[in-house]
Amino acid sequence: MRTKRIVVGLAIVMFCNICVAQDEAQVDPNSLLKIPKYEQMYKVRVWRAINLREKQNKGFFAKRNEITKLIMNAVKSGELSDFYEADLVTKIPKDKFLSGLLSKEGVVFPEWVATQNYTLGDKYSYKGVNYEASDDAPSKTPSNDSRSWKRTGKGKTAFEAWSVEKAYKIGDKVAFDGTNYETIGDVPVMNPSTDKDHWAVSPEGKAINVEPADVSKLTLVEDVIFDKRRSRLYYDMLAVELKAYIPLDKSNPDPEQDVANGSFKSLGWFLYKDLEKVFRDPTHVAEAIWFNRQNMAEKRNYADAFLLRLFHCTIDKVENPDDETIFETYNNNRRPYKEAVWATEWEEMRLMEKEHNLWEY
Repeated sequence: MRTKRIVVGLAIVMFCNICVAQDEAQVDPNSLLKIPKYEQMYKVRVWRAINLREKQNKGFFAKRNEITKLIMNAVKSGELSDFYEADLVTKIPKDKFLSGLLSKEGVVFPEWVATQNYTLGDKYSYKGVNYEASDDAPSKTPSNDSRSWKRTGKGKTAFEAWSVEKAYKIGDKVAFDGTNYETIGDVPVMNPSTDKDHWAVSPEGKAINVEPADVSKLTLVEDVIFDKRRSRLYYDMLAVELKAYIPLDKSNPDPEQDVANGSFKSLGWFLYKDLEKVFRDPTHVAEAIWFNRQNMAEKRNYADAFLLRLFHCTIDKVENPDDETIFETYNNNRRPYKEAVWATEWEEMRLMEKEHNLWEY
């Protein structure tokens, strides 16, 4: 009898596991709402472009409290560790993502050498900082600087070797190129960082980082689902893409860039369910705030602001066999740009009408 009970219990457990596995197979793993496929009467995937500089979206892009700042800081701290390509399957390594935060690679000039003479305009690097000669800069070695050094034959053994990193006082003795020298005056440390008369820090070659304020465009991909059991339309947000503005590099023009305005580049995609965890984390309560310009007492968490659809966006793409955006479809059919702009609004109206018709049904 006892054995029979054990067998029945194991059978029930196995049956429950099978049911759970079947339910999981009916749900998109990236979904936040977890609506099973058998409860979906209608579904379409939509890509929406969000310009954070628009007035309606400024609540997500308040100065020094940008949503992109929170996301980028979460990546650097390790709270967000998964970033994806557009297929939401292929992961991007963290080092690749961080390298994408450079809008311009740094250039390291040749290393400054103390024994070399320099002329006006020469560019060299010293301890990782780039400098440009603002005047002719002769070397300041003991053999060249007769105002500060004199040869001396004193000392049967060689003195301490002269160092460019060290300051010397009157009477100090050093060896340089096999010759002994003695100071006839105080000699300060002379290198590009201290010699202001001959060297100035050069802005050229400096790496330019992407700042949160530069990441002003988002792409939101979501499933628009009509739940037949609850008779309601849901917006199941799946992922968000960050796009950074990259100014035109005139020294290395890119044919894909707009000559006047530069271009936007994708930094990567984040699953929205991962972002919501960051937004609702108690440690980010003061940062994850949607700014309400109409009523300061009614600010909202970023997650609530997305849930309440407090953003303005335009439809960039609706799932289609050719995987084309609306603008690509119109361009491939040689239609005017303005028609593509109108089409984004028409598509929004079509989805709204579809929702209305489903309710009637």
